[in-house]
Amino acid sequence: MQVTLSWTRELISAAILCKGKLLKGVTEVINKIGLDRLTNEDERYLAEICKVLGLAFQNQSRMVCRPDKFDLLLSQHLISEEELKQAIARATERKSDIGTVLVNDLRAPKTALAKFYEAYYRVPFVSFGDKITQMRKVCIE
Repeated sequence: MQVTLSWTRELISAAILCKGKLLKGVTEVINKIGLDRLTNEDERYLAEICKVLGLAFQNQSRMVCRPDKFDLLLSQHLISEEELKQAIARATERKSDIGTVLVNDLRAPKTALAKFYEAYYRVPFVSFGDKITQMRKVCIE
């Protein structure tokens, strides 16, 4: 850590976002050189620099951005943007999860949804539907 003998008169900051959503960092500008004050133009320049940095991070192969939750389903054309909007609205209205709405209402393939969950959460998908039904039968008997 470096200690300076200057006082912070002004500070502006901007987020560095990947894909416009995922926060990768924050950039700060402290004290303009001389006695000049930071301006709205300085804020716009900083915002533009952060956009460029976000794109750079996104394009770096070693700094892979995590995909949006439903990018896999959209990119494989298993659902459309409109269907996703409908599923989100219905799930919110019913206080249900979006996956259930996609499978039951919009007939999204269950296997595709399973692959989506595996890719997004980076864990193997395990369906408990049949196992839970079998466990209920054992408990009842």
